[in-house]
Amino acid sequence: MHVSNNKLLLFFTFFLCSTLWVSGQVSTPNVISFEKADYQAGRQNWAIDIDQNDIVYFGNTDGLLSYNHGQWSLFPLPSKSPVRSLKAIGDTLWVGGKEFGYFIKEEGVLNFHSLGVLDHRHVWNIESDGENIIFQQEDKFVIYNLENKTTNTLEYFKGINTITKWRGQVWTILKTGKIGYIFNNTLNVKHEFPELYYKEVRQLFQRGTDLYILLYNGQLYKYDENELTEIKLPSTLKGKTLFTATSYNNDYYCIGTVTEGFVMLDNSNQIINDVNTSDGLLDDTILSMKRDKMGNVWLGLDYGIAKVELQSAISKPFTGAATFSVVDYKDKVYLATNKGLFISKTYKGFELDESLLGQIWNLKKINEELFICHHSGLYIFDGQKYKTILDHTGVIDIVQYGNTDRYLVSTYNGLQNFIKIKEQYFYVNNVDLWGDAKLINDTINNCVWVNITDSDVVQLKMTPDFSMEKKVCYGIKKAYDTHNGIIFSDGEKIKKYKEKQFVNSKNNLLKDIDASHIEVLVQNANGSVIAYVQDGEVRLMQQLSDGNIHSYQTLLKSIGKDLNRENNFLDIQNNTLRITTDRGITYFNMKNQVQFERNDVPVISSVEVVGNENSKRSYPFNTKELTFSAEENNLKIKLFTDKYTSDIVKYRYKLSGNDEWSSWGIWNEGVILSNLSGGEYKLEVQNRINEGKINETILTFDIEDVWYHTAWIILPATIILILINFILFRINKYFNEKKLQVQKENLEQENAKELLELKQEQLLQYMEIINRKDAFLSKVKTALDKMRNNESNKWSAMIDEEINQERKDVLFSNLFSEVQQDFIKNITEAYPKLTANDIRILSFIRINLSNREISNLMNITPRSLDTSRYRLRKKINLEQGEDLNKFIREF
Repeated sequence: MHVSNNKLLLFFTFFLCSTLWVSGQVSTPNVISFEKADYQAGRQNWAIDIDQNDIVYFGNTDGLLSYNHGQWSLFPLPSKSPVRSLKAIGDTLWVGGKEFGYFIKEEGVLNFHSLGVLDHRHVWNIESDGENIIFQQEDKFVIYNLENKTTNTLEYFKGINTITKWRGQVWTILKTGKIGYIFNNTLNVKHEFPELYYKEVRQLFQRGTDLYILLYNGQLYKYDENELTEIKLPSTLKGKTLFTATSYNNDYYCIGTVTEGFVMLDNSNQIINDVNTSDGLLDDTILSMKRDKMGNVWLGLDYGIAKVELQSAISKPFTGAATFSVVDYKDKVYLATNKGLFISKTYKGFELDESLLGQIWNLKKINEELFICHHSGLYIFDGQKYKTILDHTGVIDIVQYGNTDRYLVSTYNGLQNFIKIKEQYFYVNNVDLWGDAKLINDTINNCVWVNITDSDVVQLKMTPDFSMEKKVCYGIKKAYDTHNGIIFSDGEKIKKYKEKQFVNSKNNLLKDIDASHIEVLVQNANGSVIAYVQDGEVRLMQQLSDGNIHSYQTLLKSIGKDLNRENNFLDIQNNTLRITTDRGITYFNMKNQVQFERNDVPVISSVEVVGNENSKRSYPFNTKELTFSAEENNLKIKLFTDKYTSDIVKYRYKLSGNDEWSSWGIWNEGVILSNLSGGEYKLEVQNRINEGKINETILTFDIEDVWYHTAWIILPATIILILINFILFRINKYFNEKKLQVQKENLEQENAKELLELKQEQLLQYMEIINRKDAFLSKVKTALDKMRNNESNKWSAMIDEEINQERKDVLFSNLFSEVQQDFIKNITEAYPKLTANDIRILSFIRINLSNREISNLMNITPRSLDTSRYRLRKKINLEQGEDLNKFIREF
C-alpha cells in the first residue's frame, strides 16, 4: 500500500456547494463569537483590516482594537472618539473617524500620529493609490501625500457615498449617481447613473474584473466601466437592508445585512452559507467584514465580533441531541436521537417532530419506506404520518430478508420474524437468538448476518418451512454493511465472504489495515474511500487517482472525543462523511479538494514579565524590545496557532541550555519561565495540530545581568580582586618566608642547642677524665715529693706544669671556647674590662659548675674564687642582692 506523506494539509476547495446535497439546505459554518467582555472595548466594530503580520484590526467605538494571535489590545485615540475606518499598509495603520491619522510601531509600542480632528464630520473610508492616502468624509476627500506629507482637499457638497480601489485607481460614487476615479488630486467622472441617484451605496468591491455596488435598500449592481447591470439576488434577501459586502474569491462573495446576519453567495447568486443569531452570532447587524489568509471571514457587528470558519472541512449542522443514525428520505435528512426524530428544514437546520418523542435507536430505509426503531416499538413514517407495526417492546433494528416479504426485527425481547402482506406487517414467530442484534441483509448470499456484542457473527438462512437456520461463524468478530458490499473482520484482517468461506480482501484500502477493534466501517460505492471507527478514533482513507492512498486521520482527530459510544455510526454520501456524536451530527466534506499546505507554524504572541501587565511585548518583536532587566527574570510566554474550532493543537518547548523538550501540552495559559539568570536565551517552540506534523518557531531574548555582574562592575572588581589577590599573595609569601626563616632559625637553634649540649656533655666527660688523670698525677707527685731528690723534684715540677697547662689549653683554647663562643664574644663586647681569667670563671658559671668544681679546674682555692667573683660583680655592675649565677646564665 502506498501511503502519501503525513504533511498536515488543509483540504479546502470550493466544496461549499456540496453541503447542499440531498436536502438542498443552506450550510451553516462554525462561528466563533467574541463578547465585549472578551475584547474589553466598545460594542460597535465599524471596520476591519489585516496587516502583513496577520494581526486583525477593528475600528471600534472605543478606538483601534487589535487581535494579535489570540491577544486583544485597545489603542484609544487622543480625542477618545470612535474609529470608523482603517487601512493597513505595510507597517502603518491609517485610521479615521472624528479624528484621523496613523498608528506605527515605534520601539515596540504602537504610537498614534494625528493628522486632524473634525468638528461635525467623520472619515468613513480610507484608500491608497500608492502615492497618497485618501480619507473620505461625508462630502470631501482629504488627500495626504506620503512623500511631502502635505494635504489637499476635494469638496462635493452634494455628498459622497464610498470609495474603493479598483483597477489600480481609487474609485468613488457620489450621492448624485456619478462614478469616477481620483487622479492627480482631481475626480475624473466616468458615468452618471440614474439608478444610483441619491441611493445610499454602502459598499464597493471587486469581483473578477468588475466593480460590484451594494445598496442599502437591498440592491446589487455590477459595473465594468461601461455599463451598470443589476444582479438578481435570491428571494431570501429581497427587501432586506444590506450594509457591507466583500469578495471571497472568484467563485463566492459575502454580504452582511442589518437584520439577517451574514450570507455567502456563489456565482449563480444563490446563498450557500448563512449565519445569524440562531447560529451563534451575537447580533444580526453586520457592520464590516474581512477574509483572513485561512479563509475565515471576520465580522464586525453592531454588538461584538465573530469569526466564520468557511474553510473548515468539518461542520456540525446539528448539535441538539445524542444522535444514533442518519437517513436521507424524500429530499430530507432524518436523525435518530435520544429525544426523538429530527427532520431537516427547507432552508437550514433541523426541527423535532413532536409526534414521536423519546429514544430512537435506528432508522432504516427499506423499499422506499422509513422504518423507525423506537424505544416503544417499530413505526413506519411516510413523511406525513406514522404507522405502528409493533408497540409492546422496544426495537433496536430491522432488516428485510433478501428480496422476500419476510422481515427480521431485533427487539428488547429477542429476534422476531415478521411477514408483509398487502402493506401490512404481521408477527410470525421468535427466532432463537438473543442479545442486542444488529442486522445486515445479504441478497447475494441469500442470508442475514447478525452482529451481537462480544459474540462471533451469526449467519441466518431461511429454510423451506420459513424457519431460520442459525450458524455461528467462529472467529469472525464483525460484519459491516457498506455501499461496496458486505465485509467482515476476524480481528486481524478484513475479509470477504465468497463461495461459502471467508477470504482476505484484495481491496487496496482494506487489505493492509489492522482490523482489530473496528466498531463500524463504511465504504463508498466504487471502493475508493473507506471510513471506520477504531479504538475511539475516526479514520478515513481515500485512494487517489495516481494510486496513492491519503489518510485524513489528523484532520478527524478532534472528532473522536465526541463520538456516540453507545452506537457508532458512519455514512458516506456524495463525498461527505457523516458521523453521529453524543451531541448531534458532524460532517466532513471531501469533494473536489485541492491540497495546499497550511501555515501551521506556532506564533509566540506575547512575552510578559510575571506580575507586571504593563511589561507585555507583543508580536512581531524586535531584538531591542526583547531585552529584560535582571529583576524581570520571570516571563510568561503566550503561544498561538491559526486553527479551526475542530483542531486540537499541542505545544512543547525547549530553552537554551536544556537538551530535553518539555512534554506536549495544550498550554492555553502560556508557558512560565522562572528565575532566569542573566544572559542570551533561545526559546524553541514546536506545535502539532491533530497529532500531525511538527512545526517550529524560535525566539531569542536577553536578560540583563544583575548590577554586580555587569562589565562596568565586573572589570574593576576583577582588577581589584586581582590586585587584592596579588597583595595577599605577596603578604602570604612574606609570612611564609618569615615562617620558613623562623623555622630554619629554630631548627638551627635546636641543632645548635643539641650540639652545644652534646659538646657540653663531652666537655664534662673530658673534664672528668682530666680530673681523674690529675688526681692520679697528684698522687704520683706526692709520692715523688716524699723521695726528696732532684730527680723526683724534677718530675714533680713537670707534673704540675702538665696539669696546669693542659687545663688551660684543652678547656679554653679548644673545647670551652668552641662551646661558649657566642657567650664569650657577647660578654666581652658588653664588658671590655673583663680579663681572660674573668672570662674563664664566667664560662664555668655559664655551664652551671659549682664553686668547688671551678676551684679544682682553675687550681685555686675556694677563697680565691670568692674574691674573683666579688671583683666580677663590680666589673659588670651587679646590684646588691642580684644573683651572679642567674645573670650569667640568662645573659
